[in-house]
Amino acid sequence: MIVTLEEWFAFGDRLTLALDEAVLSKLKQENIDAGIAKKYPYTICAIEDFEIAIQIMSNEGIDVVMGRKTDAEHRLWAMYPFLGTVMGRNIRLAEELFPEDWRRIHPGLGSIEKV
Repeated sequence: MIVTLEEWFAFGDRLTLALDEAVLSKLKQENIDAGIAKKYPYTICAIEDFEIAIQIMSNEGIDVVMGRKTDAEHRLWAMYPFLGTVMGRNIRLAEELFPEDWRRIHPGLGSIEKV
C-alpha cells in the first residue's frame, strides 16, 4: 500500500502505468523479485482513509480487504469509496482516532459524531 498525504485521484491509465513502472524499477533497484508485485499488488491510499482501512483490516483481515481492493474490479477505486461500497457495514464501525489530540489542536474537531 502506498499511503499519501492527500488523495491523489490517480486512477487514469497513464498515471497508473507510470506508477507501476516506478514501483517495478524500485523493486529492481532494491534487488527484490518483481514477482512480489504480482503476488501482493499495491494500492494507493490517502492517510485519512488509511485510518479507517486499518480498523476494517483489523476486523476482517488484511488479506480479505486487500484481496478485494487490488482485484481487477476495484484496483483503480479510491480507498474510501471502496471501503464504503464493498466493506460498507464495517465503515460505520470505524472510530475516530486520537480524539484527544484533535481536541487539543482545535476544540471542535475532537467531538465529531458518527453518522
